[in-house]
Amino acid sequence: PWSKQKARFWKVGKNGFLPSAPPPVWTHETAPEYCSVLVDLARALPSMCVANGPFRRLVDSCKERLERLDDKLGQLSVGEAERACSLLAFIHCGYKSGSKCQTPHWIYKPFRALASKLDRPSRISYSDLVLLNWQWRHDDCPRGQDQSNINNNTKAGNNNNTKAGGGAMIFEKREKLRADDKKMNSSKGGEVKRPPNPNHHDNIKNVDEERPVRVRIVQRFLAIPAEEWFWALHVKMEYEARHSIFAIRRGLRAIQQDNLNEVQACLDMLSYGLRRLISIHPDPYPHSSRAELVLMRRIKHYIAPGISLRELSVLVYAGHSAILPALFTFLGVKKGRHELQAWRDDKNKYMPTEHRKFIGMIKSTLSARAYLKEKISKQKDYSRRMHDVAVLEVSFNRCIEGLLRFCSRRSQLVCRCVPQEAQWFREVQMKQEAEFITRSHCALLIGHKLRNISKSSVLKNAIGPSSPSRKHAHTGMRPSRAKKSDSLYSVDSQLGFAALEPEPEAKTT
Repeated sequence: PWSKQKARFWKVGKNGFLPSAPPPVWTHETAPEYCSVLVDLARALPSMCVANGPFRRLVDSCKERLERLDDKLGQLSVGEAERACSLLAFIHCGYKSGSKCQTPHWIYKPFRALASKLDRPSRISYSDLVLLNWQWRHDDCPRGQDQSNINNNTKAGNNNNTKAGGGAMIFEKREKLRADDKKMNSSKGGEVKRPPNPNHHDNIKNVDEERPVRVRIVQRFLAIPAEEWFWALHVKMEYEARHSIFAIRRGLRAIQQDNLNEVQACLDMLSYGLRRLISIHPDPYPHSSRAELVLMRRIKHYIAPGISLRELSVLVYAGHSAILPALFTFLGVKKGRHELQAWRDDKNKYMPTEHRKFIGMIKSTLSARAYLKEKISKQKDYSRRMHDVAVLEVSFNRCIEGLLRFCSRRSQLVCRCVPQEAQWFREVQMKQEAEFITRSHCALLIGHKLRNISKSSVLKNAIGPSSPSRKHAHTGMRPSRAKKSDSLYSVDSQLGFAALEPEPEAKTT
């Protein structure tokens, strides 16, 4: 069924928030015959849209071919439908760029029909610009995702036994790998061990030794190096989110099973995933800061012609990505009323359906901060040691600090892309964002101990003064006590160091 194919295509997992298999990339030879007109128009887009070029006249000349497209869209698979809808989104933006003319019905009608079938808005979105706009380079293709499945999309009717995406080619590759393994087994006389799976939690440290995966951007508006770098940065970010996704899923199961040690291990994995997301953003940047400024000034007419520069800065910061909403929801960061939070809440409709379901699954479960707070508040009835809860709190705070650094890197990118609104974004929006993230930092264990100290001091005052120590016996005065308003050192002495001091000996009569 179509719904199961779509869920399988957008499955959140091994490729992060990217599609589970590389999206089909069409050429004039490999595209279905009735979709070749979309490939021709998309290829001409960067060169014929410059300085109000003749792109509209080219689209109008293809009117008859585009009208025939509407009747054959039902023959496309999910991957092919996503590619056709993405190409129509680029053509739609190119036709309207630089003017206020209306898109003709022979473009907008098939675009709206495909968008409705795929459960997405009929406008260009983050899915078209990033999630579907990539392919692996031949020398950097991850195992199990061979590049041949991208270029193996034959025309309709030429190879009906081959599924869209080149499934037969992948099957042949796997069979060849198995045959090679059997030969090595017979020659060496032992079992051949496959390389460890980097997504598995036992081998999470092996991911640092991986060669960084490189991608190629398929469709562009401007065809300049800065545009290639900008979209590739976000494709890699969505791919590297797979470590955080694995940690969140495992953490949700551990919270439901009330396994404190497992939750702590998942928070450590999430901290590692955040470091991977941070490492995607270069520091320092490989090019001049004017490159992003020129890019945003020119590409704004295509992707967001009617929004202000402040809205553009928020778009660059969050986009329609599911990374920040998933992290904020799992860690239990409180929602504010600033524009960044309003954008995240309002733009969920532009996400793929499986991404929205993943965020809804996180919302339906107890957050990591609420779980930690529950364990500390019910520590008297809990069989574990307080030390385990303290280690859990340290792991959670490490994730909060990683999230704050990741948001800071995104803010740095915004200031380079939209420097006109850099001061407003940094001093108003990012300041409020960082404030709500910092408020989620847990000091619950210290507060729990301070409450116990205050209760014990009240109990001592109710019992009465104790006998003076030997040191003050001749004066009859009691030693001075630290007040609640003392420095942090005095609080630490009450919590830890006071227990190490020997008890005063009672005066003998």
